[in-house]
Amino acid sequence: MNESKIITGDLFLTRSDKFLSKSINAFMYRYAKKHNIPIEKKDIFSHAGIFIKQPGEPLRIAEAVENGFKIRVFDDHYKFHPDYNCVLRPKFLFTDAEIQRLISYTFYLQEINWSYQFWNFGQWILYIILNINTFDEQSKKFLYCYEAAMRIYNHASDYRFYSDNLDMVDYFKLYDLQRMVKLDYGI
Repeated sequence: MNESKIITGDLFLTRSDKFLSKSINAFMYRYAKKHNIPIEKKDIFSHAGIFIKQPGEPLRIAEAVENGFKIRVFDDHYKFHPDYNCVLRPKFLFTDAEIQRLISYTFYLQEINWSYQFWNFGQWILYIILNINTFDEQSKKFLYCYEAAMRIYNHASDYRFYSDNLDMVDYFKLYDLQRMVKLDYGI
């Protein structure tokens, strides 16, 4: 990946060969079919994070992970591979003020360090298979990766992305090629 072309606010999507990642992908694909969302399996990713790029600093990724919300050095945790990763950029570019809000909000999320919402996958399974919606405006002490990315975008851009229940952000709210551009950095 050509890190020099990454900008703050780009969306990083990833998947792996691990059981949980494959399960998330399978259920999101089933969700897509159920809701007539045209997508290929290869375009579904199980994890999302937002790139933070600051002069003189290594490229960082802001993401909800198993031990809470973290801003981590990208190269310490990921190796970019085109079969397992994707980068999207909002079609509208963030203003300088929005970039500052985005960065500040990611540091705020890391400071309060909401726990990872492990039961979220079970909620999605209930919703996809049985049409049982257990999502509600939950205590703001828990977060999952798609939700975290959308909250960051919304905070930075005054809700230009998504204004419905942020506790129920599915993959396709992020992977929305009406609002995002899939980037190819000559991998």
